[in-house]
Formats: sequence, structure tokens, C-alpha cells
Amino acid sequence: MRQDALINNPELKRNAWLEFSSGRLIAMPIILFAIFLLVFLYGNSGSDVKVAQDLRSASMVMFILIATVWGSKRASEAVIGELNDRTWDCQRLTLISPWVMSIGKLFGSTMYNWYGGGICLLVYIYSSLQLPDIDQSLKSAVLLVLISIFLHSFVISMSLIGVNKNRSSSKVKSTFYFLMALVIGGYLAYYVPSMFGLNPKSLYWYGVEFQVLHFSMMSIFLFTIWSITGLYRNMRTELQFRNGPLVWYAFLIFIIIYSMGFVTIELYYRAALIVPVRFYLAFSILLAIIYYMVFNESKYIVDFRQLIDYFRTRQFKLLLHAAPIWLLTLFVAIPVAVIGVLLYIIVPHFSIDGDIAITYPLVLLGFVVRDICFVLYMNLGEKAKRADITALVYLLLFYALIPGILNSADFDEALILFLPDPDGSFIAIVPILLQVVAIFYLLSNRYEERNKAIDQRASNINKDHLSRA
Repeated sequence: MRQDALINNPELKRNAWLEFSSGRLIAMPIILFAIFLLVFLYGNSGSDVKVAQDLRSASMVMFILIATVWGSKRASEAVIGELNDRTWDCQRLTLISPWVMSIGKLFGSTMYNWYGGGICLLVYIYSSLQLPDIDQSLKSAVLLVLISIFLHSFVISMSLIGVNKNRSSSKVKSTFYFLMALVIGGYLAYYVPSMFGLNPKSLYWYGVEFQVLHFSMMSIFLFTIWSITGLYRNMRTELQFRNGPLVWYAFLIFIIIYSMGFVTIELYYRAALIVPVRFYLAFSILLAIIYYMVFNESKYIVDFRQLIDYFRTRQFKLLLHAAPIWLLTLFVAIPVAVIGVLLYIIVPHFSIDGDIAITYPLVLLGFVVRDICFVLYMNLGEKAKRADITALVYLLLFYALIPGILNSADFDEALILFLPDPDGSFIAIVPILLQVVAIFYLLSNRYEERNKAIDQRASNINKDHLSRA
């Protein structure tokens, strides 16, 4: 039977049977009708415009609660719930394609939420037709729908990464991914002017003036496309397909170009500062992605053995296909740091009036490499339970507590060991290089020890099987 993402999607059909029952189909419109009737009766003493405004606000709030918030919670459990119920492996063994499975999880797990959200949208559109600012209201509705789809796809995509990382755990929790959706959704909702009774404001992007609402719609649409693309690629990985690095690198280029556009002279930056500020913004985005992914992606020693084997045998294409996202991003951050040093030499005022040293991009990169090696070192231990949390606590000590103690004790000269110094001299790169060499040496030793232990265990198992035979 031919599978189709929407028309003949077995995952959508399965969720429809699970989500919809006669009781649930009736309960949602009755509850919403009671809420909207209460709003109507409460505001009926006022003018028709006031009643329409109250209904529009109430329907928008209910859409956010049902489709955006509750829908994000349901999306965060779409795969994790299957894994905890021990049914996910059965779905992985089916012949459902990654794309069909992605769409099925995206809209199937939130089907009931979209049912209630659709009713709220109908009330929202009806009440907006009674008001003079209908154009802005309808655009805000489109924006809210896009935000909801973006959050749902983003949460499922991140939960797939979490499932791959925590596959050996007895139970995986979805709370973290749901909270991420709430934080991101709250930030995005700020750009819906009609929600807060604000007039559309303007912003500058690469010097071009945009209305906030129009720019937000364009931005959320593009990020929704990228989010669904990420969901599809993570689903491919989960279903044992391999992804190439080109799409990820295209996303990095997009996010960097998009972000640098907000650094404009209109935001009171001097023209001489545009280049350095844009560079350090792009570089910071790369480093932030590396930190996030190195903590959230799986770090099984078997995967590293495969990567090292590809490198030793010069199978670089397979290496790029199997490399984790943080490593692919690091491959970009290294040449970007070198470009930053070259820009310091070529571009006037790139040092921002001498406040930033020429080696600062390399120093930043050195701290990132040190921290990556430290996180991997903690994860390669024999008892690596909660290794990421432990590593995070230690990094907080390195970056906050110890520098605070040194600063209070007037040992500012020692801060260079724990914090990247933007106005340090060329010699500032030496301490971090020594730290990188030291932690890399420890990491290599631990990796070899774990490898020997794994090989010894496998050898003992083989001998045991042979003796029994």
C-alpha cells in the first residue's frame, strides 16, 4: 500500500483512533462553548465592539492554552511516551518512511489539540470580522498557528535526540523539552502585537525597515520549515538512516546570516563596529550550538570508535555522515576563529578600540575544546550515570565560583586560567592551550582504557560461549 504523508498516513490514522472518541469529540466544543458564552454574557452590557474584542481575546488565549501549550506537552511525549511504554521499537521496525512517520508524529500526537484550537480559531475569526483591525488580527492568527507548528516540530525533534541519548534508561522524561517549548513560545509570543494591545512597531534588518508583525510572520515561517526539516532528519537517524552534513551546514549559514541582520547602524552601533559585532555574534551562535548539542547528544563509546575508525581509514564521507552535530559545528567554528584573527589584521577598528586582543577568537575556541574534552572525559568513565549534569556542575565551578573567589582575593592574574580574557595579550592563549593538551591526554587515556575493557569483556564472553559449546 502506498504511504502518503497526509492522505494515507498510518501513524495519523492510529492517533486518530487513539485521540478521538465520542465523549472527547463532544466534550471539547461543549467546554469551549461554555467559556465563550460566559465571556459573551459578561461583556454583553457593553457595546458590540467591546463584546467582539472580549471574544477575540478569549479565543486567542484558549488557542494558546490548547494548541500551543497543551499541544507542546503532547508533542514532547509523542516519541518519549512510546519509548517508556516499550512500543517505540515496534514502530521503528515497521516499513513507515521517516517522512510519513515525522508528519504522523507532528500532527497525530497533537490532533486533539488542533481540534480544540480549530474551534478557537473559528471564534477568533468571527469576532475579528466585527472589528476594524481585521487585517492585523488575521495575520496574528496565522502567526500563532505557525508558532504552534514550529514548537511542536521543535519539541519532537529535540526529544528524538534525547531518546537517542537516553536509550538505555528505564524511563525518559519529557519535562525538559516541554519547558524549552514554553520558554521559546513565550519569547515568540512577544511579537504578536494584538495579544498585548500594542500597535505594530518597526525593526531594522540589514538596514531595511520592517513591521514587527510582518517580519515575525516571515521569520516564524522560515524557522518552521527548518524545524520540520530537523524533525525529518532526526527521524531518519532514529530509523537507522544516515544524514549528510550539507543540510546542517545550510542551516548554520541561514541562522548566522539571519542573526547578523539585526546588527545595524539604526541600533546605535557605530559604522566601524558593524563588522566586529556581527562576527562575534555569529561566532557566539556557533559556540552556543556546540555547547547545547554536546550536552544533549549521545556520547556512547561505540560511536566514537566508529568515528575514529573512519578517520584512520580515511573514509571522510562516512565520518561526516556519522559525526554528531556538535562535531560538525566545531568543524565550522575552527575556520571561523581563524577568520576572526585575519579580520583583526585586515579590518580597521576590528579590535573595537583595542579592547579585544587578536587571539581572542582562538582563546574562546580553546575554552570550548577544553570543555568538550572534559564533558567527553566524564561520559567515558566506568560509572557515567548523570555524567552530563556532573560535568555541567564542574563547568559552573570553573566559570563562576572559582573566578569569584579569585576576584575577591585580588588574584586577578589567575583569572586567565578560568575565563577567556578579551583584552589579554598574545600570551593569553598559552594557558588554555596547556589545559587543552592536558585534558586531551587524560581523555585519550580513558578512551584507551575503556576500549581495552570492552575488548576484554567481549573476549571473555566469546571464551565462555566456546567452553559451553
